[in-house]
Amino acid sequence: MDITVVRFNPYNGTGKTKAFADVKFTTSECEFVVHDITWVEHDGRNFAGMPSKKAKDGKYYPTFELDKTSQVELNKAMAKAASGGKPIFTPKKAKTETDVEGDPFA
Repeated sequence: MDITVVRFNPYNGTGKTKAFADVKFTTSECEFVVHDITWVEHDGRNFAGMPSKKAKDGKYYPTFELDKTSQVELNKAMAKAASGGKPIFTPKKAKTETDVEGDPFA
């Protein structure tokens, strides 16, 4: 599986989220894009958080899950984009909490 960070938007909020991304997954049979993947800093390390939705019980559940190997590859691709690797799109300025209302990519 090939993993490409299509869009990487740094986010300068006060929480653990450091960026939002759209990522393209390509296999020999198909390709698809997953939107709203977050780049999160927690306990001194960074990782990609999959998108989730809030259920009626108030808990958040992932809308998309990866196996362990694919998660490791996604983390590598996100780390490259975060460190200035060559994602296809990089915004001119980082978003702040006050810039984001609804869609973080607007």
